[in-house]
Amino acid sequence: MHYRGKTLGVIVVKIDINDIENDWNDPLTDILVTDEDGVIFLSTRPEWKFRTLAPLSQADLQRILSSLRYGEEALEALNVIRRKDRGWHRGCDPGGR
Repeated sequence: MHYRGKTLGVIVVKIDINDIENDWNDPLTDILVTDEDGVIFLSTRPEWKFRTLAPLSQADLQRILSSLRYGEEALEALNVIRRKDRGWHRGCDPGGR
């Protein structure tokens, strides 16, 4: 909170993200949420948690590890295969139906 250019305090909201993950229990759906650095911190697949979408630079890795944001997790890149956009639309499955 700021008042007349001075910081008076901060507001912190803490939630248990495990509750959200438990709500995403459809085995046919893969969901993940990343932070601004591409680190996956919420996922329907436990093996994806604390992985990254792309390899981090050494400087970014050191910055994140120093912050202890993810404890002592290694933050290794997930082997992501990028596919060409096929122009799917809402309501269509990958088969175009």
